[in-house]
Amino acid sequence: MSAIKYKVNLTDDEKLHLEALLQKGKSAARSQTQARILLKSAGGLQDKDIINALDVSPSVVAKTRQRCVEEGPEDALSYASSFSHEAVCQRLKKHIESLAKAGVVYSRGQFRIRGRHGRRVGLLRRAL
Repeated sequence: MSAIKYKVNLTDDEKLHLEALLQKGKSAARSQTQARILLKSAGGLQDKDIINALDVSPSVVAKTRQRCVEEGPEDALSYASSFSHEAVCQRLKKHIESLAKAGVVYSRGQFRIRGRHGRRVGLLRRAL
């Protein structure tokens, strides 16, 4: 049995806050899953038991534990995507460029495929 690298210790107030978040049911599914992970971790469950109980990947459990220990339980729940705005814009730009090279054009709410001489070859209806 491997030792837990990040041991989650929650105060009574933090546990009550997480339980209230789950009972309310108006938060995002990701936040609810992270709250369940933190409560089960604080209860002493091993990662494999949490993974099986919540049907999540090992990395989700590990990262949630790590953020809770390093930044606190509130920050672990409000963790944003790891992609920066610039990285997302850069990926979208590359994707649009590759579609343009393939001859796909977006016009009037539809994706159109252009042939070698600019003639319309086909139409993709709401493919994305």
